[in-house]
Amino acid sequence: MEDKLISRYDILVNRYKELVSEKLSRKDFIEYNEILFSAHSCAIEGNSFSVDETRTLKEKGLGMIPKGKTLLEAFEILDHFQAYEYLLKNLDRPLTEELLKETHRLLTEHTLSYKTQYDEIPSNPGEYTTVDMCAGDTIFGDHEQLIKQV
Repeated sequence: MEDKLISRYDILVNRYKELVSEKLSRKDFIEYNEILFSAHSCAIEGNSFSVDETRTLKEKGLGMIPKGKTLLEAFEILDHFQAYEYLLKNLDRPLTEELLKETHRLLTEHTLSYKTQYDEIPSNPGEYTTVDMCAGDTIFGDHEQLIKQV
């Protein structure tokens, strides 16, 4: 069963390469992945931008926010682009606390203060949380213990 799944996966990867990745230049492939990754990552957080709307935002910036979308959603995606591009430029660097904090700062630069403005202790971009975090049904544990593990 597992061998069949792996074989099927390999077939799909090769087909994807034929249809998508091998037809794009390196630059276009990176941008294609940036748009897909950003759209889907932000969607997990509740962002309603589609992949096409995310691409339009990438191409036209804040001058083109689709009807029914919020400025917060647009900034969430723009911040995501910024963090993605920062990581792409720093692929050769080791994964350090400094790299993580700067990535978080870029990822939340224009949105975190808005999202946490009514919290007892608002969060700051690029800084450790001061409260335990959760997403949906998942509780990530004691934030102080998790910070020590970094």
